[in-house]
Amino acid sequence: MQDLLKRISEKAGITATQAESALEAVKGYVSEKVPAVGSMLEGWLQQGAETGKELGAEAKEMLDKAGDNAEEMLGDVKEKLAPIADKVEDALKSFGSKIGDLLDGDDTPKKEA
Repeated sequence: MQDLLKRISEKAGITATQAESALEAVKGYVSEKVPAVGSMLEGWLQQGAETGKELGAEAKEMLDKAGDNAEEMLGDVKEKLAPIADKVEDALKSFGSKIGDLLDGDDTPKKEA
């Protein structure tokens, strides 16, 4: 982790103490927004990994799985809502037809086919 703090300090032109504060802020932000990635980041920093390749690969794998799960859930939702959407569409067409008949002055109820 010292290597990372040194790099942050040099690249940002800040002191080592400021670099450590910045790193803690990033860790906190990532942990808050994406806890699983935050845990991986914390573990990576504790192990003193020299590069982010391993972390990046793990994060990519986790995000790919999350994307697959979201896609599957969306497909399930679409499948479950399709019959309801068809019924709503039919009801709206029927309603529109009845309103049209009323506006045309034909108040005789018509049987639906």
